[in-house]
Amino acid sequence: MKTILVGVDGSSEADKAASQATALCKQTGARILFAFAHPPPRADEPLLPEFSESDRALRQHGRTLLERAQRAAASEGVDCRSRSSSGSSASAATCASRCCCGEART
Repeated sequence: MKTILVGVDGSSEADKAASQATALCKQTGARILFAFAHPPPRADEPLLPEFSESDRALRQHGRTLLERAQRAAASEGVDCRSRSSSGSSASAATCASRCCCGEART
């Protein structure tokens, strides 16, 4: 096992998964890739100022969650990285795994 992909969303379940992955990586020497997915702006709606602000706030929330997860893992001596993607959780996981495995970045 080389890398464990962990989704973060601020839920207690995601926090528990991050904690368990950190413990496993500490035992095995694997690294963690934390991922956060946010919905893309809808193309069929005009980009209103309040939507833009909401989108910025969501992206900032994701950055905060990723930074918190990275700090916690790093404090345990675990090598970790993070990735934020626009789209569904499934597409974000696919994108993150490609990034992690050295394939083309999007």
